[in-house]
Amino acid sequence: MIRALPDLLSTSLFSRVTSELRNDLDRAALEAVTGTRSDITAATNGRNGQVHRAQMAIDQSQATQTRLALITGRYNQSAVSLQTVREAVNNKGVEAMQAATANDRAGLVASANTANSTLGVIFSALNNRFDGRALFAGDAAATDALGDLDTMKADISAIVTGAGTPADKRAAIDAYFGPGGTFETTIYKGGSNDAAKVTLPNGYDVPALQRADSTTLRDMMKGLTMVANAIKLPPQDIVDWVRQGADLIRSSQDELAIAEAELGDSLNRIDEAAEKEKADYRIASETLDRIIGRDAFEAATETQNLEIRLEAAYTLTSRLGRLSLTNYLR
Repeated sequence: MIRALPDLLSTSLFSRVTSELRNDLDRAALEAVTGTRSDITAATNGRNGQVHRAQMAIDQSQATQTRLALITGRYNQSAVSLQTVREAVNNKGVEAMQAATANDRAGLVASANTANSTLGVIFSALNNRFDGRALFAGDAAATDALGDLDTMKADISAIVTGAGTPADKRAAIDAYFGPGGTFETTIYKGGSNDAAKVTLPNGYDVPALQRADSTTLRDMMKGLTMVANAIKLPPQDIVDWVRQGADLIRSSQDELAIAEAELGDSLNRIDEAAEKEKADYRIASETLDRIIGRDAFEAATETQNLEIRLEAAYTLTSRLGRLSLTNYLR
């Protein structure tokens, strides 16, 4: 009777073998999916430090690449905005000057309307954001760079109609756009300091983005407001007035082109840093893969073999169980 009972030792042995096969199958299947060995200690012969160092390099590189992507996006959008401003202004000063010298009142009215619409484009471009951050507001990234355009238009119109001589009008407009003037205290809504310094991984400090209250942009807006209000001056004063406005527009355009070139240089340096970071990431990833990487085909083959062995073990265990029970029943 006792000999007819299933051999407990054999059953225990098969159970242990089956359990080990199941564990090996789970491990191989996971390694086939992840491409990484499950037992890092065994893969490195206990030298886990090199794995941690490689992983730290990967994590740091990923964080740096994310930061550089944000910086690239911010500077790219800024370049697009400045290009929009420059192209919107284009030949507005020259066109106004042509109308003034020809004593073409209809042309002056058209130039005034164009100057006003161009100011709208400038305000819109300088209030652009990237990733929720104002681009031209300096260290006040949460707010728009510029306030209400209609307020500025009304202010300048009041100056032109209220001040005495053309020289008085020009002095009042200079004061409006000058340090401590209404533009600075009321129209410009950004910070008085540049945005936080951007330092690349190689230690290079990227120049800060131009603020909307820069001298270049103030002069451009000043020149456009002068053109927009030229028609309100006595006929004998219009040509000189428009010439002053056109000179401001032309010089600010030249300065803006220089700023765009400098911005392009910054973007090149940022791109170079991003490419180097990608290369460093690849090196760290390849290093980690050499240490704990698992060939997907090899892992898949092992998984298939383990599935066959586990199925055979289950079949054998089942047959032995039925055979022992049959012997017992006999």
